[in-house]
Amino acid sequence: MFFLNSAIGYHAIWSHNHEIANLLSKKWKVFWIDPVKVKGYPHFEQINTETNISNVKVINRGIFVKKLGIWYLLKSEYESIKHFLKLKKDVKYFVNYSPLGNFFAFLLAKLFRKKVISFYVDDYIALAQNKFAKFFYKITLPIRFYFSSEIFVTAKILEEVPQKYNKNIHYSPNGVNLKKIKIGTPKKLGVIKRVWFVWALWNWIDWDIIIELSKKYTDIAFDIVGNWEIYWFLEKQKKQYNLKNLNLYWFKPHKEALDIISKTEITIIPFKVNDITDAVSPVKLFEYWSLGKTTIVSNTLELKQFDKEIFIYKNKKDLFSIIEKIQNNTEIVYNKSLVAIEKLKDFDWSGNLWKNILNIILKK
Repeated sequence: MFFLNSAIGYHAIWSHNHEIANLLSKKWKVFWIDPVKVKGYPHFEQINTETNISNVKVINRGIFVKKLGIWYLLKSEYESIKHFLKLKKDVKYFVNYSPLGNFFAFLLAKLFRKKVISFYVDDYIALAQNKFAKFFYKITLPIRFYFSSEIFVTAKILEEVPQKYNKNIHYSPNGVNLKKIKIGTPKKLGVIKRVWFVWALWNWIDWDIIIELSKKYTDIAFDIVGNWEIYWFLEKQKKQYNLKNLNLYWFKPHKEALDIISKTEITIIPFKVNDITDAVSPVKLFEYWSLGKTTIVSNTLELKQFDKEIFIYKNKKDLFSIIEKIQNNTEIVYNKSLVAIEKLKDFDWSGNLWKNILNIILKK
């Protein structure tokens, strides 16, 4: 049995956590522990405990706090310990995704000689939104790294810190399950009419560049799907500059978002380049590829390896040049989409990506 501490609610956005849980459930029982619900954080949402997979059981903590902080930490720690102690006789593997709120359950799992698997999927210290969280991560992450049986990282740069404490580090980027997705067919385009972006609308996205694009290329529709406070900022910008080609959509269920993207010509991931984004392997990139769409991205460390499959820009001038280039020659969009679909085989959860992870988890 697997005890999986998730950083995301099971019924929120699709994630690396979900792929692992669903694939493990083919042979084993998986207890998915939802995070404590926090006001204003849709990805912590606890809708219900139902799943369409018999071997995945969602444990809804049924607790709500107003903000991330010490109270959230204490409630999360208590709930993680409580559920682990209830299930410890049957649990063989403790899978940890959430860096906040299950530290003592993690130590208990090690004390009870469970195999502890850690997934390090973001630069948590850079991501921390307050001094307390930064302090907590600086103290606890080295301990987690040291006592983990195996550590999986989703970006190359994330290997650097855990390597100081543990030799069992494995690079495992995001991907898609090609058995569950109908691969899109790249189409030859006459003109670029729509550019799509689907993401959580956080401040590590360069929203100013989206506004600039909308102002400059009024004949292209820029469609943004997401949530959080940046949504309201974009809405104000849309009204202020009368950007009729900037279309904003609130949070969409995963399947609905994919259906929307399938109707566009090209997608964009406009990251700011910093410690947070350098450590991101965006699952949306691989989902875009699976739909037959190539992508325009900023030059973060993790994404530079895909220069044949995507368009990479260094600054605003560079981005404008790419837009004009593809407007005048849509054949290159088609060609990159073909290369991206071929490359996607290396990032298939139903293929080698999953087999490598499973072999590592199960090794003695």
